Amino acid sequence: MLTGRVVGSLIELFLLAGIAAGCSSEGALAGGSPSPAGSFPSGGANGGGSGGSPTARDADSDATPGAESGTTLDAGNGAPEAGPFGNDCGTPMGTDGGPQPSYEGEIPIYCGPPVGPIVEMQCPDDPTAGWTEYKDSFNVQRPYTVPINTRFSIIRGIYNFWVFPNDAPHSPDAHGRNPRTEARYGGTADAATGGNFKTGKRMYNADMLIERNAVGSAIMQIHTTADGGGPIGVRIQANGDMVNNGSLTVVHGSTVPGGLIDRWFNFKASLDVATLEVKIYINNCLKSTFKGDRGDGNFYFKNGVYFCKTSESGCFSHYKNVHLHKK
Repeated sequence: MLTGRVVGSLIELFLLAGIAAGCSSEGALAGGSPSPAGSFPSGGANGGGSGGSPTARDADSDATPGAESGTTLDAGNGAPEAGPFGNDCGTPMGTDGGPQPSYEGEIPIYCGPPVGPIVEMQCPDDPTAGWTEYKDSFNVQRPYTVPINTRFSIIRGIYNFWVFPNDAPHSPDAHGRNPRTEARYGGTADAATGGNFKTGKRMYNADMLIERNAVGSAIMQIHTTADGGGPIGVRIQANGDMVNNGSLTVVHGSTVPGGLIDRWFNFKASLDVATLEVKIYINNCLKSTFKGDRGDGNFYFKNGVYFCKTSESGCFSHYKNVHLHKK
């Protein structure tokens, strides 16, 4: 997990990066905390900060994240924050403290200016060249016994997901009984086909920060509606490597400057539906090409945290600058 020493030493870096974010093109400063302590949930020794993480309270509490600070949302209704983190797409956004929006229903992907800190790309070519970005929305799957905003928040353009090992599954009759808090995409782009895509090529593109407490948790998937997995189901192991569907190593963490744990990195994953070819990129460098599982051929993107087996204090993951592309 991010220690107090790491968070404290990187607050100044975030503030500087935040100034630069308004004129940057993508991603963030390699390494470090995405924001000052408390501006997003973090699984520290006492549970984390004031931006939605349960601080010194148990995992079963239904208290609104951050409510202990007594502050309220901008405009009092979950409107996007003013300044560099405003956006025109209607993404509900909370503040560092105070009650959060409910996050019920379809949430448009944040479309404001790039969110810092800026991730340094290690390879010159842009994997998205020749692709078309498209608009989409997502809904949040979370333990069905608690409100969404006790396991998810959007603070300063950063999407925060967390789950506890004893949480309920996302529905009473879910086939997968392990807890999850995940964004399920497709509500806008693929609404006519049930939120799934069946043809063409698609690419997921986002900056990620996976806390050490979420080692072993699934953090991004291209899933199918069939039982079982799909072409992509990646998680970071304790040794720092990223594996797909629990076995295939797709990224050796030692090849990424700073590694893949407790640091921001850019992750891109593409799927060719016709051939099932998958490509995975870290910081624009191609790390793996392989054939994925077809399942039932109905595909959709997910990200967040699924499974929490390594930390009684919860498993936390963070995402920003999410973009989806197609050919």
